[in-house]
Amino acid sequence: MSGDKLTVTACPFCGWRKVQCRDVGSFHVYCPDCCAEGPSEDSEPEAWAAWNTRTNTTTELVEALRDVKWQSADRDNMEFTARITYSQMDAILKALTLHDRGD
Repeated sequence: MSGDKLTVTACPFCGWRKVQCRDVGSFHVYCPDCCAEGPSEDSEPEAWAAWNTRTNTTTELVEALRDVKWQSADRDNMEFTARITYSQMDAILKALTLHDRGD
């Protein structure tokens, strides 16, 4: 983007501040640290706006995942192993349900 001063929010999943926007036929913002991606948009400004205006359900999901104990991660194959409690799973499922409904 040129000319406009843009405030970019950090990655909601890992806190990385150097997120980037890329054009792969459509535009989306992604985090090179944890591979999180924003929604695909028709233009770069729309991709940044979508990244910066995530819904509260993302925050709720991040909070639900915050205390999960990750045991291993294979980032090349996007496979993760975690130890999780029933209450943590309930919080995650609640946040995902709200997200799916658009609340």
